[in-house]
Amino acid sequence: MSVRIGDHPVHAALVHFPIALLLSTVLWDGVALTIDPAFWRFGFWVEALGLVAAAAAAVVGFVDFVGLPERAEATGWRHLVSASVGVVLFGGALLLRERLVADALGGVVLAIEVVGAGAIALAGWFGAALVFTHDVGRDETRQRL
Repeated sequence: MSVRIGDHPVHAALVHFPIALLLSTVLWDGVALTIDPAFWRFGFWVEALGLVAAAAAAVVGFVDFVGLPERAEATGWRHLVSASVGVVLFGGALLLRERLVADALGGVVLAIEVVGAGAIALAGWFGAALVFTHDVGRDETRQRL
């Protein structure tokens, strides 16, 4: 069972936003620390929007998770845990960054975000395994190309 609009699974459509926003936070904060501190504020907003988008994807994803077939449960747990770790790390970085300025321990925030980006990338890997290995969210009645 998956949340769908028509034939399209919603979680698969939503996850692109938090992935792009959160991973690009690393870029903007890296630019802020090495080239122009003005990007520190931009990184804040990109990270905040990424966390909001992640919350929306998580709600739909949890509904999908509850309905996973037994064969996909282990991969589903790996996906859920790695995504949760990534979101928690980015959330912590967002809270920390308001207490720090880009030139004073901003590298700590960036390091937390880099680890969070790795967790988000791993979650994407497991999400792809759910779709392409376990056929989760795929319409089996459609003919494959």
